This record gives sequence, structure tokens and C-alpha cells, in this order.
Amino acid sequence: MKYAGYDALAVQGKADQPSYIYIDNGRVEIRDASHLWGQSAFETCDSLKAELGKGVSILTIGPAA
Repeated sequence: MKYAGYDALAVQGKADQPSYIYIDNGRVEIRDASHLWGQSAFETCDSLKAELGKGVSILTIGPAA
């Protein structure tokens, strides 16, 4: 997060559908993650890297959160 220019990120509430937060060059987007639903945390990371490029960094909380 620090490399993206953020010291912290506060998320409140609950999304209506599976979602992920995408941060790039100061732009923050909440994107649909329905296509990732049901995958393990490792599979999700692999899918996102294939979709967004190998240079992305991914922070995940997994199913327990």
C-alpha cells in the first residue's frame, strides 16, 4: 500500500457482490470479482496476475475475513 501512496485504507460496509479494490497511479476502483468467487487465495492471486499483469502486488484477506 505504501508504494501506491497510501498509509492506510479504511473499508466500511459490505459489497453487494464479490469485489476487489484496484489502485493504480492514484486512481482507486472497486471492481467486480464474481469471476474469482470460489477460488482459493492462491488461485485468486494467480488469476489476478494473469488478468492485470505480473507486476501487480496483491494483498488478500482470504475466506476467514
